Amino acid sequence: MALAQFAKTEGEQYQLKVSPPRQALQNEPVKIGIEYTVPANTAYVDSGKAIVTYHNVDTGENFVKTVEIPLAKGKHKAEAIWGAEETLPHGMYVITVVLSDSEGKQLARYAADPESVRSMMVHGGGLTRMLNAEQVTKDVDELTTWREELEKLEATASAAGADTTRQKILIVVLKEATFWSRESIGGKRYDILDTNHKYLKREVIKAKAELETLAKDPNAFPKEVVIPRPKERFTIRDGGFYAGDQKMFLSGPCFFNFTIKYLPVARELGFNVIQVSTGPNSIFETSEEATGIPRISDYNEKTKTGGLVEVLDQCAELGIKVDLGLTSHFMPKWVYEKWPDAKNQFVLYNMMPYDIEHPEMLKLVERFYDNVMPQIAGHPALNSIWIANEPEYMNPNERNIAIFRPWLQEKYKTIENLNKAWGTELKSFDDIVASGRKGNPVPDAASTNGAKRDWWKYSTERLMRHYEWQKGLVHKYDPTIPVTAKLYNGTFNPQFKPMSRADEESTFDLFGSYMGISGGSFPFSKPYKDFLRSLNPSQPMANLEYKFGGVLTKLFFWQETMQGVTNNNWWCWHPNRTFSAVPKDAESMHQAALAKLDIQRLLPQISAFHKLPGAPMVFLYPDPVSPRYYEYFGFNDPTNRAVTELGFNCDYASEKRVAEGRLDQYEVLVMPAANFITDATYEKVKTFIESGKTAIVLGSIPDQNEYSQPRDASFFKPRGDVKELIGGEFKAVRFSAGKGTIYHLPEVPRSPDGRGHLTKDSAKLIRDVLELALAEKLPQQPVTIRNAENRAFIENRTVSYTDKASEKTYLTYVVNDWLDNEQVVEPKFSFKVKSARDLITHEVLDPKRIAIPPGDVRLIEFTVEP
Repeated sequence: MALAQFAKTEGEQYQLKVSPPRQALQNEPVKIGIEYTVPANTAYVDSGKAIVTYHNVDTGENFVKTVEIPLAKGKHKAEAIWGAEETLPHGMYVITVVLSDSEGKQLARYAADPESVRSMMVHGGGLTRMLNAEQVTKDVDELTTWREELEKLEATASAAGADTTRQKILIVVLKEATFWSRESIGGKRYDILDTNHKYLKREVIKAKAELETLAKDPNAFPKEVVIPRPKERFTIRDGGFYAGDQKMFLSGPCFFNFTIKYLPVARELGFNVIQVSTGPNSIFETSEEATGIPRISDYNEKTKTGGLVEVLDQCAELGIKVDLGLTSHFMPKWVYEKWPDAKNQFVLYNMMPYDIEHPEMLKLVERFYDNVMPQIAGHPALNSIWIANEPEYMNPNERNIAIFRPWLQEKYKTIENLNKAWGTELKSFDDIVASGRKGNPVPDAASTNGAKRDWWKYSTERLMRHYEWQKGLVHKYDPTIPVTAKLYNGTFNPQFKPMSRADEESTFDLFGSYMGISGGSFPFSKPYKDFLRSLNPSQPMANLEYKFGGVLTKLFFWQETMQGVTNNNWWCWHPNRTFSAVPKDAESMHQAALAKLDIQRLLPQISAFHKLPGAPMVFLYPDPVSPRYYEYFGFNDPTNRAVTELGFNCDYASEKRVAEGRLDQYEVLVMPAANFITDATYEKVKTFIESGKTAIVLGSIPDQNEYSQPRDASFFKPRGDVKELIGGEFKAVRFSAGKGTIYHLPEVPRSPDGRGHLTKDSAKLIRDVLELALAEKLPQQPVTIRNAENRAFIENRTVSYTDKASEKTYLTYVVNDWLDNEQVVEPKFSFKVKSARDLITHEVLDPKRIAIPPGDVRLIEFTVEP
């Protein structure tokens, strides 16, 4: 559903939403839904018009419908309909809708940009693909012809001694696209077929030319890397996985029982890791009597397929490792029928549906591990075991409260001390009782910010205790297997921070050797990975549930890897396209396989970008407390982005790391609305600045402690020789504090929706302040990247690198995350550049002017003129 561009009338807004079909078929009706709201204070008008324009981007034609609409106050719906007899030409269509009154005065307007078709295909809204079903079905037949042509050319090139690894991948993709086309035709999903045909046609033309060249000259293109597939487990060191002395990039899909048969296809595409999972429901299906046969979570009783040991054995044969989920959130239904009080009172995502304090549940979980682990311990196909999916837990029942009260008594000693911290007037600790409200995540008496913080802290500690116990149940049988949890990167989302989520730092510190995360490449995903990598960059990071697809596949794979991910379990091998873009989407499958190949080949160079600290500044990360979520993460996103666009890594220092002396490594502390810190952290920060260091404060100053109680933060208020950096409505100032300096931007532009969202102008303002504040602090970069057309910023990093020939080079990673326009950069160098080439594509580049295609990345090697 696309939001309107509003036209204001008498100080109010007409709200307009438009819902065109994503797919439309010729000779069938096409309906465009219109929803609009007439403001309450609008003078009554009997009726008006909605003029709907369908613009064919491919032909330039416009098709217009005028719909009579009522304009009474309130919400209304209407439809613009092209009948089956009004055959619209094949192509992509964007929509413009104009609401007007009876006199022709415009009230509201929605317009989709015809230059942003690729963006709309990815993000949805405002776009329709008009298709001829008969023609699309005929196009599918070409896939077999193309595959057969490529197979003959590949055989000739291979016989000549050429490396045809990349072209073989396309042949596999063509075979799979042909197979999955039958289901798409049956479901009338012609848009998928049309997308696949257009993409594969381009790729087949390129592959034919490459194979013809290789048949004549087997050494015309560089050889591809051979991906090791050792029988033994990978070892972990230096932030990655190793097969012997070779660092490995792991990548592959999450599998379900009914797709396990495609494991050989995953092997053909070059993938070397998969994920499957299971839980107590797989062996305690009907009672406490275990079946004794562990199976993956969607085991098929009819076909008797999906046995866990059999899957591991097959993966060992194929040279594929397994990240195995042994998670107790898969509980059988009979458990809660037998023990109703074992159900968690508050469940947000159903990831922890049971009471972790319930004695019968603990016995069942222990029996689950004691049943499964002896059968798989030491299996060479196992790469890791994750025991929790997107951990979050709060359960304010009486059993929990009975543990919470002593926890509070030990901390506060007296009820008077607790009341002071919480801002309550409780008479005794016994006043804290189980919640009487269904779905309430906190005890009724713990409704203040201070109380919520303690309840969250207690809940997290108990959850970590539970996970430590489960980790022990795994290591009891397999002491060396890495154990982790799938931390949810959505917890860094400025718009969403569930109170019941686990503490990332505590979870990370518990599992130690291996970091597991879950999530796609959202804007908040990079700061999240930066934070985790800052905790300990020597430990590998795995995205165990990675979302990607379509035209963004290559971009997303590279972004994940450059942000520190060394194991990528993408979600997932499943035929339902709404559940996964793979395997039906040919571009997703093809580009994922090629990215895997390129990343493995270039892993030594990529690893050079992961070293921390990579900048003279560090972000302060306050302990998670309830009142700071929205503001902190709202400021954190654009600030992190700005540092990235300046060409630097983003490091974070949690309050625990600050206490351990982490600030000593840095010259600049960035504080994006970093309020609600403890008194101890406040003093550490104050000492840091007074010693001659710099703080960049964005938004609120730290004028409250972790319990939302006010503190004297006059140290962070302008005084003395104050210099205004940026004036106007939103001011930024600089002033001295001890021997140090504070830069402060107190407020930024916010959206008019009343929710306080930061706008795009906020991001630019934050970036400008950072540049001014860091002008004398940032080291000179060997390569400076700016967009050549409008001097806009673009994500980039440059590191020094010595290649195998011992020649010093500089590597620059540049991202164009705009889908509809290429970006052109004119690098500035601190050295005399000899040559430039893209290490991913092997393309020789002009170092003075470099184009980055839409939605793409470059890893550029600049050699130095002696």
